[in-house]
Amino acid sequence: MTYDFKDLRQQHDLPTVVGRYLELRGSGGGWLMGRCPFHEDGTPSLGVSRTSGSWRCFGCGRKGTVLDFISYLRFDKPLDACARDEIDQVVAELGSSLAVPVPAPRPAATTTRPTMLEGPAQLALHLAARLYHTTLLASGNDAKSPLVYLRSRGFSDRTIRQQGLGYATGGMLASVLRSEGVGIEAGQEAQLLDAEMGRKEFFAGRIVFMDLDRSGRVLHMIGRRFAPWLGDDSVKYLGLRGASKPLYGYAQLDRRPSSKPVIVVESPPDRLTAVQAGIDAVAVCGTALSNEHAEQLSRLRRPLRFVPHNDESGTGCEAVLRWRDVVGKGEIVRLPEGIKDLNAFVNEAGFQNWLRRIKSVC
Repeated sequence: MTYDFKDLRQQHDLPTVVGRYLELRGSGGGWLMGRCPFHEDGTPSLGVSRTSGSWRCFGCGRKGTVLDFISYLRFDKPLDACARDEIDQVVAELGSSLAVPVPAPRPAATTTRPTMLEGPAQLALHLAARLYHTTLLASGNDAKSPLVYLRSRGFSDRTIRQQGLGYATGGMLASVLRSEGVGIEAGQEAQLLDAEMGRKEFFAGRIVFMDLDRSGRVLHMIGRRFAPWLGDDSVKYLGLRGASKPLYGYAQLDRRPSSKPVIVVESPPDRLTAVQAGIDAVAVCGTALSNEHAEQLSRLRRPLRFVPHNDESGTGCEAVLRWRDVVGKGEIVRLPEGIKDLNAFVNEAGFQNWLRRIKSVC
């Protein structure tokens, strides 16, 4: 039998079909939101457009039409126009008035977020992450580009892609949000755009570190000063406005009891340096460890290794001593003399031996 796919899409209302399998809630901007059935989804990240006839998960990246949605449920892939048997099954299910039971959902993702965002604001956060990541990758090989800078800091292209690092030029996000039907207001609610100045992006001129959970959902962003026009007087690291700073990387940790250590460092680049070397790590994002983050670390049934910055003032060591005292456990492991921080150590002789020491300290 030959099918007219366009006709099938028009006959079967997307929100009605998707609503058979998961609860959808209106979120403004023409979107309905629900928990994605294709990955561990702690908070609703699957968006269904009321107007375009398309859906997209901002956590796992799957997207498509009403036909693709059913195909993903049954075959874990988009509709294959050449797979006749699969098409017959998709069409048969669309024609049924009753939903076929969906497999039991996976356990909820490990998530810790400083602020709860719902609906359009969460979509805006994911769209911004995608825009910033794409912008970074397209920044080229010019010596002054943010991509070349990150490579010079020792980060591989694989790490840059896996961790979703990005760069905000400062002039594109509002247009992207409008074109995706989310709207500028959602960007303002997510604190990505300044409500008083309309299109002004808070992360403009900054390299952006994405705090992700284990399913890849964006929980928070941290912007590192990069563009010369920001000036040395601007804050070096900037989090989402109005949200408490994250314990960067905590939501990606495997929190089951283990003898594998977790490194606790001060800055996002230090944390990524450890992760790239194969060691789990979290970054405090400054020298002040909040009570909430201290409690999270104290409950973690894995060895902790506190690694201070080697600054002349001794601020890094003082901070780490406070962290260990508040957490109530862990070992302090110093960097070699003359090495400012973990990221500066990555290209130096002795780095691998130091990593082996980190794993063996008890």
